[in-house]
Formats: sequence, C-alpha cells, structure tokens
Amino acid sequence: MLIGGSPCQSFSNAGDGSGLDGKSKLFWEFVRVLKETKPTYFLLENVKMKKEWEKIITDTLGVEPIAINSRLLTAQNRPRLYWTNIPNVIQPIDRGIVLKDILQDEVEEKFYLSDKAIDYMSRLRNGKPRWEYHTNPLDGKSACLTANMYKGVPYGVIKELKRRLTPIECERLQSVPDNYTEGVSNTQRFKMLGNGWTIDVIAHILNEMRHADEPVKSTTTKQLQLL
Repeated sequence: MLIGGSPCQSFSNAGDGSGLDGKSKLFWEFVRVLKETKPTYFLLENVKMKKEWEKIITDTLGVEPIAINSRLLTAQNRPRLYWTNIPNVIQPIDRGIVLKDILQDEVEEKFYLSDKAIDYMSRLRNGKPRWEYHTNPLDGKSACLTANMYKGVPYGVIKELKRRLTPIECERLQSVPDNYTEGVSNTQRFKMLGNGWTIDVIAHILNEMRHADEPVKSTTTKQLQLL
C-alpha cells in the first residue's frame, strides 16, 4: 500500500494559492512512486481545494475523492479529501464528541493567556472580536488544527477558559495517543499535529481493505445526512 499527502499550503484557502506549482507539486512524486511500485492499494489525503486542482488529481489517480470531516470521529472540525482505490468506503458514524470531552483536567500555567493576549483577542477585526475568527466552543468542535499552532495566540485559544490548547489536547483532536509526540519541543509537536492526519479517519478507511471482496455497501439515510 502507498499512502501520502503533498503539502496542503499550496491548496489551502489560507495558503499562497500556488496549487500544483507550489509545494504541492510533490503530488507528482506520489504519482511517480505509484507507477513504479504498483501497490494493491493507495491513499492520498489533502484539503478541500479549487475544483481545477481537484480535477487534475482525480483524473491522474483515476478515482473520485471521498470527503470526510474529522468532526464525525473527533472533536475537531477538519474537512479533508481522500483519494483511494480501497472499495466501499462510506461516511463514518458520528460519535458526538465535543471539545470539553477531550480537555485535560490539569493544565500548566504557561498555556493560560496573559492579559495582553486576552486584550488582543478582544480587539475588533472587520467589526468582530478576534475570538469569533478562532472559535473553539466547549460544547462544540474545535477549529481545524494547523501548523501555525506553535505561534500561539490567536491559534488554538479557548475563550471560556482563557487559555490555549495543549499538545496532548491536540493529540486527542487528531485521535493520537496521549504523549505520542512527546520527546521534541512543543513547537515541533504543534507543527506535526497540525500537518498530520486524523488517525481514526485513516483507520476507518483502511478497515475497508478487510472487506474488499464483499459487495458494495449501501449508504444509510443517517450517513447521507452527515455528508
């Protein structure tokens, strides 16, 4: 099996818009390896993007992307596209996990916001407080983790708690075991988790390899409502 995902910054709305001419031109290396190794299965992940770029990837790989949002399996809103030749992949059932379900009981003081940071988040940007652009409601889903998490405010802030998400909480949002990224600086932990995959989504997709010879499953009404 071949799995991969070229850098999303070229495709992301928050990126530079360079598409397949930017960092994500590494997609063509994925294609090269795919042709040379001819694996039974392949899986490519990336962010939602302009239809023109999505079509190039789709036409090249010969499969339509499957849109799955990590919010179904974790407390993070993370819509992603998955191109794979694994058959019968359907939408996962919503587990109903919200942010407060994964928060740590005890958090180091350094993750709490200073008065200066709170003042900054309360300032208006285009008529709205910055809190509204970086929403992480306790009873809802967190904003999508990004590699910019290491920069601190305004990324990963929780208004109700006046603090930032911790590396362990980010691991939980990506369904990675607690302290899996331990051993490097918090800066590198935030970067890895922001750039990484949601493990439970990948497990959901790979699970279908066990049933590859079974008839195609029908999508239930409940699953259609989650799309």
